[in-house]
Amino acid sequence: MSEVGDLTAPKVEQTGPSDGDEFVYVDISSIDNQAKRIVDPKRLTPEVAPSRARQRLRKGDVLISMTRPNLNAVAIVPPDLDGAIGSTGFHVLRANDDVEPHWLYYAVQSSSFVKAMCDLVQGALYPAVRPKDIREYAISPPPLAKQREIVAELEKQFSRLDEAVANLQRVKANLKRYERATIASLTNPGSFDACVSGTIADIAISLDNLRKPVNKLERAKRPGNIPYLGANGQSGWSDVPLFDEELVLVVEDETFVGRTDPFCYCALMTAPISVPSLKKQAEVINEVERCLSIAREVESEVDTNLKRAQALRQTTLSKAFSHRTF
Repeated sequence: MSEVGDLTAPKVEQTGPSDGDEFVYVDISSIDNQAKRIVDPKRLTPEVAPSRARQRLRKGDVLISMTRPNLNAVAIVPPDLDGAIGSTGFHVLRANDDVEPHWLYYAVQSSSFVKAMCDLVQGALYPAVRPKDIREYAISPPPLAKQREIVAELEKQFSRLDEAVANLQRVKANLKRYERATIASLTNPGSFDACVSGTIADIAISLDNLRKPVNKLERAKRPGNIPYLGANGQSGWSDVPLFDEELVLVVEDETFVGRTDPFCYCALMTAPISVPSLKKQAEVINEVERCLSIAREVESEVDTNLKRAQALRQTTLSKAFSHRTF
């Protein structure tokens, strides 16, 4: 039995970017933790480089995010990112000559590795592990030839699985487009006679000035069963509701799904709107809900299959990295 630290270089270069030259930066947000790939590297100049931009990466380096290890944000550096600069939020594993980098990359995706790291998490608000925790993880590498055999088999199986997952994701994206198109079509002013034409301010009031944000620490002191909603949906629970009536929640920033640009309160309240009769409103609502219920039923099935795919991936990894395999 070895430790990860026995199989990798003690440390990677911490020289940061060269002066004056634009460089490619990889941080934790660059990683797709589902696909386990670097999908969004940034191009920066040294003048705007964050202080974490220190680690000089090489192709084959395995990146492990030390924050929130339950998310298992890991990736392997591809050849086209050789020489990129990585965030110090990663622990970088650079395999020794007798270790296949892709074998190491798959090993740190296993449920046993994720569980081991989660058991060592420090900090409640910013849960993280230390480089020491990762390097002391016990692992049994087979001979190099066997490692490459395992990698080849995993990649063969995962290529088929990834194709299936990609198809499911496309279905899910199409369902979202269908939902938006359905709502746009049925609420289009051209499809009904307007009883009211004006702005949002003519038909509704804003309660924005009555909001009372409650931070995470405060919510922890006041546990309850009232959902606490943020820009990306529910972010926790609270004990007392701020509002106790049916309201429309509108997110103002660009993080909301389907939006690319933020807008302000004034723009919202002065936005034009046409409203049909109450009878027509009820017809539109019924038709929208009928269409969306069908879409959500399909989406639920897609989500179930995505979970099955993830479970199959973990089963495959568990089998590959069990001692029986070697």
